[in-house]
Amino acid sequence: MKPTYVFILFLCLFALSLESYGQCPSIYAPDNDGDGYGRIATNAEVSAIYAEYYQDSNNGMAVLHTYLYYGCSPPDGWVNSRSDLDDNNPLITDISPRTYYFDNDGDGYGTTFPTVFQSRPPTGYVNNSTDCNDNDPSVHEVQTWYLD
Repeated sequence: MKPTYVFILFLCLFALSLESYGQCPSIYAPDNDGDGYGRIATNAEVSAIYAEYYQDSNNGMAVLHTYLYYGCSPPDGWVNSRSDLDDNNPLITDISPRTYYFDNDGDGYGTTFPTVFQSRPPTGYVNNSTDCNDNDPSVHEVQTWYLD
């Protein structure tokens, strides 16, 4: 066996071992909204890019499409996460969005206005709207009241 073939065989085995540990190559997706999460790829898209990468005519070179990139160094703006539920809204990431309610007095109980709809609560917002007096932290729904 010629030394060139041995070296090429070594490189192929090395690349496969890196891939099995998830280091290189990897599948990347564009992060259109800059939140660190790329768009969700369908199984068909992932299968297609794997197939194209491993075709003999491609010789294991990186594959770039508008929806996926398969290689070791992704282009700028591409991320390893393919789990963004809305890649056009940076407030919606890989967690299902929900409504959060403003908590003016910081007691953990919010009011019905204002609200936000996003994946994680921003500072000053909670996941309920049960405060009956959002200006007094000692008054909220979960209190025991006694008749005097």
